[in-house]
Amino acid sequence: INHNVASEQMFKYSEIAVGQKNKKKNNDIILGYLSENNEHNDNLEVLIPSLQKIFREFKNVRFYIIGHLDIPEELKEFSSQIKIKSFTRSFRNWKDLPSLISKFDINIAPIASNIFNEAKSENKWLEASLVKVPTIASNFGVFKEVIKDGETGLLCNNSDDWYKELKNLIVNDTLKTIISENAYNYCKDNYNAVKTGFKLASIINKVANKHIGFIVPNLD
Repeated sequence: INHNVASEQMFKYSEIAVGQKNKKKNNDIILGYLSENNEHNDNLEVLIPSLQKIFREFKNVRFYIIGHLDIPEELKEFSSQIKIKSFTRSFRNWKDLPSLISKFDINIAPIASNIFNEAKSENKWLEASLVKVPTIASNFGVFKEVIKDGETGLLCNNSDDWYKELKNLIVNDTLKTIISENAYNYCKDNYNAVKTGFKLASIINKVANKHIGFIVPNLD
């Protein structure tokens, strides 16, 4: 499989976003979640018990949801700590995405265990890594394949894991820095469109026939 990678432009805007990161004026910890559609409500289910504990324990935690997602009933008592923004209001085009993600302290990527999610890419982890934001993800699908647990991200199997790893990153700035730097360096070396393009071209050249005939039969 030739994985999704970042273009040279994506690297460029990510580097700009990293350079523009400002020191916080408060001690809020922002958990960021990018959601494309309402189907992602199922993905959030595993997080609900751990988020309830985190919100009660850390009043300075803010949960930013970017996209189309409803706040589950179980979390509505913490609505003052939750903010939802649509994609259209959050940025004008994809070039604004790195700047948006760079405002997160922790990127979360929960996915439910189903055949659809088996085919999802690691874009959420990649995009956050390029702006030096650590990711906590479900230990499933492509995340299980590409993330080195404890090195380039944190992987969770259940709600207890999510609570433990969220708390780890909330209280441990050193761990946040180590994981974000490791992930950034790994993605910079392995998710560059130029480098992977050469790899794909070499595979195609190796297996392709020198002469290819293409026949389109008559509709009759």
